[in-house]
Amino acid sequence: MWLIDGVVVDSVSSQPISDFTVTPGSLSTDESGRSTVRWRDNLKREMTAGRLRWPRTSGFSVMRFRVTADGYRPAVTQRIWRGGPHTQIKVRLVPVDPATE
Repeated sequence: MWLIDGVVVDSVSSQPISDFTVTPGSLSTDESGRSTVRWRDNLKREMTAGRLRWPRTSGFSVMRFRVTADGYRPAVTQRIWRGGPHTQIKVRLVPVDPATE
């Protein structure tokens, strides 16, 4: 069973994003209680057809996921725990406006 089973869509058209990358990040907390994410580029996965799936057995105990695609601003998921529960998400990527970049 998947830990995450979701879709990645364009925030304007709601159409699936054809090609995107998902990078997991492990969370750690410092002595003051501030949480930081360490992105694990070596574990990133290319995904297609707007389908985001991440296996339950892969990753760290508490994670966030960064979703990136050409022509869009990156998005980051909420905290997700490896053991569950099964999470269904919809990630809406915002198109980059070339005039403001």
